[in-house]
Amino acid sequence: MPPPTTDKDGRLDVLSLKQQLAEALGDNGPSYWQALTDFVSGKLNRQEFDFYANLYLSRQNGKRQE
Repeated sequence: MPPPTTDKDGRLDVLSLKQQLAEALGDNGPSYWQALTDFVSGKLNRQEFDFYANLYLSRQNGKRQE
């Protein structure tokens, strides 16, 4: 995955980051976004969200970077 791009002020291009995430998620995108929504609304705790995020990302990308 290419490094994130920055604008003239040195800020990250969040649209580029979101596109990279969408590509990494592939068909798991809707499930990931639902898990994120559930986390933000308090239906999942951090440990539960991490489980689902790793599940949905690891299928397409192998090893997760930390």
